[in-house]
Amino acid sequence: MLPVLLGRQQAVQHLAAGCSSILRSCCCSGPLAALQQQLLQQQVPQQQHWQQLQQHAGFAAAAPSILSEASVLRAPPPGKSGLVVQYPFEIDYYSPRRVGLYNLDKQQLASVELPGDIFNVPVRVDVLHEVVRWQRAKARQGTHKTKDRSEVSGGGRKPWPQKGTGRARQGSRRSPQWRGGGVVHGPVPRSYAYALPKKIRRLGLKCALSAKANEGRLLLLDSCRPSTPKTKHMAEKLGRLLQEQPRLNACIVDSAKNGGDGGEMLRRAARNLPGVEIVPAIGANVYSIVRRDVLLLTKPALDALVERLRAPINRLGAAGLAYRARLEQRKQQLAAEKRAERLLQAAGQQQQQAAAQAAAAAADGSS
Repeated sequence: MLPVLLGRQQAVQHLAAGCSSILRSCCCSGPLAALQQQLLQQQVPQQQHWQQLQQHAGFAAAAPSILSEASVLRAPPPGKSGLVVQYPFEIDYYSPRRVGLYNLDKQQLASVELPGDIFNVPVRVDVLHEVVRWQRAKARQGTHKTKDRSEVSGGGRKPWPQKGTGRARQGSRRSPQWRGGGVVHGPVPRSYAYALPKKIRRLGLKCALSAKANEGRLLLLDSCRPSTPKTKHMAEKLGRLLQEQPRLNACIVDSAKNGGDGGEMLRRAARNLPGVEIVPAIGANVYSIVRRDVLLLTKPALDALVERLRAPINRLGAAGLAYRARLEQRKQQLAAEKRAERLLQAAGQQQQQAAAQAAAAAADGSS
């Protein structure tokens, strides 16, 4: 998935790359060179795995299984940005790719072309991190609260006289320095949400979809609506569908129009499965996609996602767009009225000129 979630394998690769740079700079050999060879040997099985993964992702011939196992990403080669995930096979970015269309019984029905501007873009780690951070901040409840000295019960009477006791002067038993007193500058209820540009949010969703497609973890279904709303039946279907995976951990993106019941049958069948998350197509988000191992996408949800991600970005909303349309209509009406007024004025001037010319000609004839 994300490089930030990678473990020992990526650490081994980075260490091997570091040993290579040290050897080039120091021109030394011995134990350090032996360590480098040992680390590089550990990467050989990974390259073989990536060749299989390349087939699953749609870059080569069809693979024997529809999903691949979990994989790790290698360190970026020299001269390339570390913010873009580098894969050990060539990727023709922004070009469409074809994937199989399956049913819940794991039977391939057809092949569908995924648009390259959505499912084949460079995977930006910084954009994914920023969008996930924005989502989690927006989801925070923010109901923390402490009481200050004006909200704590009691403390209305002065504890002892100002003078004559030899003790420090005090005005209330609920001052911050007292036990049981108020809290100074404590947390108050607030919203942790902040603004993130719509272009960044849209790019993050494209990067998440492209990452799943590159890793062979995107499975396209004709429909995910079970025949009965039974959790056991749904678990068996998903277990056969994802039998190559070590665990049932999937995000299902479905359209409310699929099945004619608004997705109620699917929700009732899968809501008790701990590793399954149901997301509508209008609510598909980066966090729900990257936190799951596999993305199951139905054909109606694919069409809805493509329409959503290709729609023009506006900052007005439906009411703002309607107001802008009325404003534009009024401007066109005023412009048409001005044109008609100018035409009337021009016609009146022509009539006046013609009358003047006729009067002048009559005067010349009488003289």
